[in-house]
Amino acid sequence: MTATINTRENGIYTINTINTKSTELAWQGMSEFGVDDCQTEGRLIEWQDAPDDRGVEYLLDWAVENGFISSYYFD
Repeated sequence: MTATINTRENGIYTINTINTKSTELAWQGMSEFGVDDCQTEGRLIEWQDAPDDRGVEYLLDWAVENGFISSYYFD
């Protein structure tokens, strides 16, 4: 299964897809294309400490709630 992730950086919206086979793979995929607002060291640390032990949907919900991605949906 894949998830389509919507992000916005510097006012530009992007759409990316990630593999959702595991939470770790989903986190790695989002890290590769960049998540919103990781411009400061504090935000980068927060992203690096994202919850990756509660499932993919939990991670994606957390990322939306914390402003790292705009939205997502599963294909």
